[in-house]
Amino acid sequence: MRTATAPHPRQTAARVLAGAVGAALGAGVVLAAVGLVVHGSAAGAGALVAAVLATFVLAFGAMAVDVVAGARPAASLLVAMLTYVLQVSGLLVLVALVIGSARFDNSFANGWFAAGIIAAAAGWTVAQVWLSLRARIPLYDLSEAGAR
Repeated sequence: MRTATAPHPRQTAARVLAGAVGAALGAGVVLAAVGLVVHGSAAGAGALVAAVLATFVLAFGAMAVDVVAGARPAASLLVAMLTYVLQVSGLLVLVALVIGSARFDNSFANGWFAAGIIAAAAGWTVAQVWLSLRARIPLYDLSEAGAR
């Protein structure tokens, strides 16, 4: 006797990605609101911009790994490791560009900018682990041709 089929693993990955993006942006928005109340608009803007940058970099990496895992599962670990290096490097470049811009000194508070990156990354990580652990991914797909 078979139970109802679970959602396709690609749909599950999209749900995990959407949940992680929501958690990262949510953490950034909460931190930006706290920064706005505590230290004014520069702190709020710095935390929000940093959270958006970090979320963009993390989402791009997760999507790349998901695409490769669907096309060539054997290469997914290699791509995941390379993507991690590229995420760290890419975020470093984006932060350097923002900090190096002429408007940074007047627009953002340095500490709140750093806290925005940390909050988004922490929210992303917690949500991705929590959602991945609760995803219902079958060990065997019995809907393949020839399966009984």
